[in-house]
Amino acid sequence: MIKCLLLEDELSAVEIIEGYIEKTPFLELEGTYESGLDVPLEQLKQIDVLFLDIQLPELNGLSFLKTLVHPPQVIVTTAYPSYAVEAFEEAVIDY
Repeated sequence: MIKCLLLEDELSAVEIIEGYIEKTPFLELEGTYESGLDVPLEQLKQIDVLFLDIQLPELNGLSFLKTLVHPPQVIVTTAYPSYAVEAFEEAVIDY
């Protein structure tokens, strides 16, 4: 089982991504958060994949990612193509 977290502040996007995760038998959603400041660091250490939005309140997704010493695998989920190069420089696995 692949444990994942969703970091997304837009309700419609949360519903869509949670729906995809529920339909994928090998994914287990461990939590959904609207801000990187809400994610418990201990929980982050126990997950395999982080679905990460860019435009978040208080701290954007890539800035949050840069604060993590040992980040999980990250899939960026955003409508903004302008952050792709910077995201891949942070070793995200998909955009």
